[in-house]
Amino acid sequence: GDVLIRRGDTTLEADTVELDRRTNEARAIGDALLTSPDGEIRARAIFLDLENETGELQDASIDAGRMGVSLSGSRIEKGLGQRYRIENGRFTTCNCEEGAPDWSIAGDSLDVTVDGYGTLEGGTFDILDVPVLWLPRAAFPVFRERQSGLLFPRVGISNRRGFQLVQPFYWAIDKTQDLTLSADI
Repeated sequence: GDVLIRRGDTTLEADTVELDRRTNEARAIGDALLTSPDGEIRARAIFLDLENETGELQDASIDAGRMGVSLSGSRIEKGLGQRYRIENGRFTTCNCEEGAPDWSIAGDSLDVTVDGYGTLEGGTFDILDVPVLWLPRAAFPVFRERQSGLLFPRVGISNRRGFQLVQPFYWAIDKTQDLTLSADI
């Protein structure tokens, strides 16, 4: 009851904790809370290798404030670094104080690597927790910094111009400047 373990800047709290000092493995069950300078993990159960911070979380939510991402799911496997495999979960970079995030990606299976890419199977793109786009499979960037690249093209047909294709390109010049150029065919 009310167990608290501290290791450097990291704390682990739960109703019940088993800690193997030889292997540095911890099992925290019941209102588990793991806090570190990188963020906060809340879960029904946490099974974690404290040395390399890998393991499994059940009915968990992760708020990685410094990384700028939030994750939740019925089962989350945490890999080395900031790699996550999420079952029946949700991902967003929208750090909302209260209520539903402005946008999120939810699905049966998500693989997310912060400062890399994510993949989704059997999911949706949600706005304020309302599904607006069904995504059977998708890949998406998970970068903290703005990235240069192509935006969605605009296609149209008119009596005056005929077929029209506008392909915008977004250029992230630096932290305070950007430019969008469009080719109009």
